[in-house]
Amino acid sequence: MSEENNSTPELGLINIGGGAFCRVKKVTVVCDIVDAEGNMLEKDGFTQSPDSIVELTGSDLSGLELPVQAVADKIYGNTSEA
Repeated sequence: MSEENNSTPELGLINIGGGAFCRVKKVTVVCDIVDAEGNMLEKDGFTQSPDSIVELTGSDLSGLELPVQAVADKIYGNTSEA
């Protein structure tokens, strides 16, 4: 088993129902780079950075106020209160 850097706190456990919880290890975001109006940026006739991929670890996200439980509920179809 590889050693991990445990000095940075990670996000808390996310309740996915039935006594099971999820510990976030990595979040992948696929995004487009756009201007303030939401239009794709272009240069020399080419669209810039479509489908850019950003990966963040639980440690990267720690300390942020994110609706992680709400997102997990949507992913897992959990409609009941914890």
